[in-house]
Amino acid sequence: MTLILSRQKNMKKYLEIIKPFFLIVMFMLLKHSIFAQVTYTFTGNGYWTLASNWSNNTVPPSSLSGDSIIIINPVAGGSCILNIPQTVSQEANLVITQGANLIIQGDLIINAPEVYVGGYESNGSHMVAKIWKNGIASSLSNGLYDAKIADLFNSGTDVYAAGYDGGPYRNAKIWKNGIGSQLTSITTGAAASSVYVSGTEVYAGGWISPGGGTNATIWKNALKTTLSTNQSSVESIFVSGTDVYAAGSESNATTTVPTLWKNGVAIPLPYTVYGRAKSVYVLGTDVYVAGANQNGTNDVATIWKNGIAIPLTDGSNSASAESIYVSGTDVYVVGSETNNGPGTFAKLWKNGIPTSLTDGITNASAESVFVLGNNVYIAGWEYDDIHTFARVWKNGILFWSTDGSYNAQATSIFVK
Repeated sequence: MTLILSRQKNMKKYLEIIKPFFLIVMFMLLKHSIFAQVTYTFTGNGYWTLASNWSNNTVPPSSLSGDSIIIINPVAGGSCILNIPQTVSQEANLVITQGANLIIQGDLIINAPEVYVGGYESNGSHMVAKIWKNGIASSLSNGLYDAKIADLFNSGTDVYAAGYDGGPYRNAKIWKNGIGSQLTSITTGAAASSVYVSGTEVYAGGWISPGGGTNATIWKNALKTTLSTNQSSVESIFVSGTDVYAAGSESNATTTVPTLWKNGVAIPLPYTVYGRAKSVYVLGTDVYVAGANQNGTNDVATIWKNGIAIPLTDGSNSASAESIYVSGTDVYVVGSETNNGPGTFAKLWKNGIPTSLTDGITNASAESVFVLGNNVYIAGWEYDDIHTFARVWKNGILFWSTDGSYNAQATSIFVK
């Protein structure tokens, strides 16, 4: 998506319309080294092209690209006057600090990505399945019964969502471009937790309740395959070539086992007392699974790479990994971790190095991660002791949120 602003636009006023996704408005700069960027800061008053108005007398290039950021922070009472054409690429950022004036005399071209977020928002009585595109909500259920989006997938121009709906009985459902198709029609309950599209084939993973417990299930083009008749569920699905991977859990006579199914064959993952697999990602010949391994006292956020467990936390606090994304040699995992205080941190681990997205005073969790170029997008939720907010963080900074009028959660994200 490209936004072009021209001729005497005052960004202080215009910002209220476009800030959720086209501009990041914040009070603090990026503080974590894993998100380090080339930064150009306007600190003066007057024309953009005057070097003395910029920190270190460095005017940004007319086409800002790559891992770069422009910060508009004029002196008190001053303005930044953009008097030349300026382009901000999809991977770069333009930050306007609170109360700052940006006056556009030339052209400002912002090549902004499209950000899709799935989840739910309450209507006061029931959970409504929703997709937010660039902050604009679309309801996928009628609000008469609880419904939820658990996962999103983009294929070309098509947007797929997986979750549940179906009236008084919870049923697994897939939506394509907002049009729903039920995968089940039973009175005992079912849900789709994940969706993946490969060519013309649409795969979903989840569970069906046969009338006591749940059975791990995958659907291919709406045709059901039961992976286990034990207490089990599928949380994530990934297709690589002709191989179909599903991550979840399966109970035996004594415990719950984190499990990876490959082409329908169960592969138990190493665990201590019990565990859960929440997300699977395949890159080349490497298979990554994220989840939690109970050590006897706490859940330990864990990834399994090719079946080998790698703990992300030391087990002193309870933690869980909810989603994994691999980009090149970098492995991104998001989830949550408790602390010794009153709340729970929403967390990102990049190559095992943790970053807290929230302050831990209240409860929060990161549920989904997506990487586009140098930008890391994370969807999740945060509770402020009154309401639960659907949240999106970009490069560690809060990027978008619901307004708190009703409880909401973000469970999945993709960007294009």
